[in-house]
Amino acid sequence: MLLSLLLIAGVSFTKHMFISTQTSFYPSTNTTVYSRVLAPAQTSNASYALGCIREKVPEESRVKPARMMLSLPQSFDWTQQSGYNWMTPIRNQLSCGSCVAFGSIGALEGQTRIQANNPSWNVDLSEQHLFSCGDGSCTYGWYISASLNYLTSPGTPDELCMPYQAKDSSTLPCSSTCSDWQSRAFKIRSWHWTSTSPADIQAALLNGPLVAAFDVYYDFFAYTGGIYHHTSGTYAGGHCITIVGYDATQNYWKCKNSWGPSWGESGYFKIGFEECNIEQSVAAIEAAITTVTFYTDPSSVGSISADGVTKTNEATGAYRTGVKVHMVANPASGYTFDHWETSGVSVDSPLSQDTQMTPSANGWLKVHFKNTCQITVSSNPVGSGFVAVDGAPVTTPWVFIWIQGSTHSLAANSPVSGGAGIQYVWTSWSDGGAQSHTITVPSSPATYTANFKKQYLLTVLVSPSGEGFLTVSTGWRDEGVMVSATATANSGYSFYYWSLDGVNMGSNPSISFAMNSPRGLTAIFRSTSSLSFGSSAGSISLGSSVTLSGTVTPTQPSPGIPAGTTVILGYSLAGGSWNTFIMTHTGGGGTYSVTWHPPYPGVYQIKASWDGNSNYEGAISGTISLNVTGVVPPGVTLVVSGPSSASRGGSATFEIFVDNRGSTLSATLYLEIVGPGGYRYFDFQQIVLGEGQRGRYQFSWQIPSGLSTGQYNVSVGLIPPKPTAATQTVIAIV
Repeated sequence: MLLSLLLIAGVSFTKHMFISTQTSFYPSTNTTVYSRVLAPAQTSNASYALGCIREKVPEESRVKPARMMLSLPQSFDWTQQSGYNWMTPIRNQLSCGSCVAFGSIGALEGQTRIQANNPSWNVDLSEQHLFSCGDGSCTYGWYISASLNYLTSPGTPDELCMPYQAKDSSTLPCSSTCSDWQSRAFKIRSWHWTSTSPADIQAALLNGPLVAAFDVYYDFFAYTGGIYHHTSGTYAGGHCITIVGYDATQNYWKCKNSWGPSWGESGYFKIGFEECNIEQSVAAIEAAITTVTFYTDPSSVGSISADGVTKTNEATGAYRTGVKVHMVANPASGYTFDHWETSGVSVDSPLSQDTQMTPSANGWLKVHFKNTCQITVSSNPVGSGFVAVDGAPVTTPWVFIWIQGSTHSLAANSPVSGGAGIQYVWTSWSDGGAQSHTITVPSSPATYTANFKKQYLLTVLVSPSGEGFLTVSTGWRDEGVMVSATATANSGYSFYYWSLDGVNMGSNPSISFAMNSPRGLTAIFRSTSSLSFGSSAGSISLGSSVTLSGTVTPTQPSPGIPAGTTVILGYSLAGGSWNTFIMTHTGGGGTYSVTWHPPYPGVYQIKASWDGNSNYEGAISGTISLNVTGVVPPGVTLVVSGPSSASRGGSATFEIFVDNRGSTLSATLYLEIVGPGGYRYFDFQQIVLGEGQRGRYQFSWQIPSGLSTGQYNVSVGLIPPKPTAATQTVIAIV
């Protein structure tokens, strides 16, 4: 649209599409003041402020535009060019001689829109900042060159930074502007005076609105419309305005004034060519606006966010030169950011997806994207600690978006703790790779899984240490496997029982169990023991007694055989079955002794035994022979039986068998229990048995709950006593 217009105008453009390549900067020190008229001027028909101090421009400082062979258009107007109004709204300088600030900013705002090719850009710059900070005076006015020099550097911020109050620095100092005004400032890149030729000014105007000054006479204050020509009235002062258009047929300039929208033609006025010296002080400006074209690679993939505005491939944007712009690359699905490429602009971090762009000249910014693929890295089982990707641990499953064809390392950790007594051991990767290997990202989604097996810790102990050895050792076992173990005692020891996870598994020296949890296996061993046994005589007559005695070794202490250990005596008469006939207890040193009246004549085989304890295996003595001679006289024989142990607070029942081989028996049958701490219990009942009769009797003992634990002797007899009519047993109270 605007490019075709410039070709018709015949103005060259290399820096941007609107500004001539011939630029020249002449500071105010090279200008000569030839008229200083104070503003505002007040008469009966004049109430508008002026304020431009006219400057005499040296001819050598003027720049003629380089024109092509094509002719200029007959008319041109930036308020209605290509269907748009490129100028910003009319302002009002009120009663301050600040017209230079308004004329300069009017041109800069329009030029900014034109160079950005954006007629709707809401550019509203602070005339107050420019005027106060540039040392303009409401009373004496200001120079155009000083204003344009200040706009070159440092520039002026937006209106909100320092709203217009029709004051100068004497009443509204520059320090009243906002603290961040420099980062918000708009600038001009360059400016120059034009030649005084209307045709040259027309050619310059095709690049954008111009800053100009003219002489105001009092008849101008009465202007309401049409083409102004000075006809009457004296000189009122210099005034700065913005030239926005021309008509070469009717020979006038169209200008933007700063006396409010209700003045003249909605704030604008037309003035004839060469009227009021208007061509003598015309300045062309180039805004410090950079046009950036955005590209994506591939061209149809993703977008760019420039200060929050989305830019697709070949979109453009205009930005203040040298002011950073926040850039974010937005890859499309299946792609990822790779890098930025620039021309005429720069970015802080070419490899960062989120960065800052600094435009310095018209140029372009290209973002490069690469194809990606979704890769899932997992483990079996899933969780943390199993896998490292590119040297960093991940919690599985973890999804990555990687560039196709890129390489990444996968490493399985092994072993991995699963808690007390549990670990996981790597077995394989789903792709068949080694425990640590490199993959190349494929073109389609894929999953890589590290497989582990679960193991439990088997802890094996021998107790006491050194008393035996096992066929299994402490170590890790796969979940579910069967473990077999055999215990073998060392010399002087014997296997006692297995303890598996604290549970007694019996005395078989071989055991098998499954590894379904962390397990503890302990083989309990104990020392062997021996039992001596002897008789005070090898032959006695019936009715006599014999002393049976011996020793259980080892003797006390360390730890020895404790006093009160039960020793069981049994006999076999004439090769018959073995019968337990008496129980006795050891005394100090493991010795025991008991007096026995054999009930029948014949040859007895007698032996002693004990069951052992946690420290020693039980033992059986050798067998001794006892010959009992004589004939069984009439008499009474007692046999007692009862439980070997009972609990406190319970009861124990004893049975007594009475065999009467004599004449009729009428007597008292008693039961006596004696134990630790001097405890004594006595019970009795009357019995009557005829000759040759047998009787069965019971005694029930209610055991006190406070009774001391230990071994208790149970004795049974008759009152009055009779030979062989006495017997005893023992019971353990727990």
